[in-house]
Amino acid sequence: PASFDGSKGSVSSCTLYHDKGPEPWLRKTSTDAWLSTGVGEAIDGTDGAVQDHGDVYCVVCYENGNLEIFDVPNFSCVFSVENFLSGKSHLVDALTKEVPKDSQKGDKVSDGVVSQGRKDALNMKVVELAMQRWSGKHSRPFLFGILSDGTILCYHAYLYENPDGTSKVEDSISAGGPIGLSNTSVSRLRNLRFVRVPLDV
Repeated sequence: PASFDGSKGSVSSCTLYHDKGPEPWLRKTSTDAWLSTGVGEAIDGTDGAVQDHGDVYCVVCYENGNLEIFDVPNFSCVFSVENFLSGKSHLVDALTKEVPKDSQKGDKVSDGVVSQGRKDALNMKVVELAMQRWSGKHSRPFLFGILSDGTILCYHAYLYENPDGTSKVEDSISAGGPIGLSNTSVSRLRNLRFVRVPLDV
């Protein structure tokens, strides 16, 4: 797909994520997802009941450390994070440009990944990605990244609702913001956030 042209750099790792179930979770993070084509296609089951087969996403990490989530089969970017491999305490869509208050202090010492000042930081890359959701209390997706030095990054997704009901992307577009934003798909997962989960290894 054109989404993977050489301008973004080489892909270091990718995975597919099938957001399935009676209520696909990631769909909730896009308030206008029901307007998108191909989202929520209902299929009649053999018993006459309507079944929702969910949505499929491709999660990609580039050698420069940036991470993007694409919807499938359209391959339009719905979420992106700069410098994923740094081990930030929170992941927020790059177009939102909004940082949770508690993440500012957490990034300074998040398990030593950011503050270590590795000598081999230039050679660091994400070598494996996985995104998974389980039923029950872990129904929100987890995002895992394994770095080339063996560090495991674990993030848990959550739904963020802006208190005033608008997103920074909407404000920027309505004000005639940057050129790149005016062409942004309305189906971005603008309320999706990830919080880093410490792993005791």
